Amino acid sequence: RIKKMEFDYIYVNPFHLTGQSNSDYSVKDYYRYNPLYLPKQGLSVEEEKALGDELIAKFCSEAKKKKMSVMMDLVINHTATDSPLVLEHNNWYCHDASGRILNPFCMDGDTKVVWEDLAEIDNLHSPDRDNLWKYWLDMILHFCKLGIRGFRCDAVFMIPKELWCYLITNVKKEYPDTFFLGETLGCGLEKTITTLNAGF
Repeated sequence: RIKKMEFDYIYVNPFHLTGQSNSDYSVKDYYRYNPLYLPKQGLSVEEEKALGDELIAKFCSEAKKKKMSVMMDLVINHTATDSPLVLEHNNWYCHDASGRILNPFCMDGDTKVVWEDLAEIDNLHSPDRDNLWKYWLDMILHFCKLGIRGFRCDAVFMIPKELWCYLITNVKKEYPDTFFLGETLGCGLEKTITTLNAGF
């Protein structure tokens, strides 16, 4: 039905396991799947991951047969506050002076909107930046291996251009047909221009 409408990409919102707020954009684990999208419940973590991977791969394969590609959301500015990464890699996150992990926010006019269910990643100044960046790259390549060929990159202007260049360049070395779309909602003109040369 989608093919008959002459689309060439199918975009899906985040399908990862969510944190306690149940928001799709509050990712708890990038390698586990939201149980709402799994046909079986009560599986072990490894069985759940395998089933989710199998479903994504099958979906991408069926789309490819119809000359379409699948695009997923790529959310790497933050995780859920209850993500295991908070404990396992605490130094990947932004902290205030007291050591508390910061919540990301945006300005809606003069109003500051804070997402209290999210923990902000320090993609630029983390003391363990190399391993953090490799984590993102490995995660993206995992989904490319399953057949994903597009990434709608959430809040691109909140993430350093250097990271985007690193990710896009290295992904395209293995999967040159991969498409990166930058979401710039709420981004000023100057920051939008900055993202143009990152490979989107």
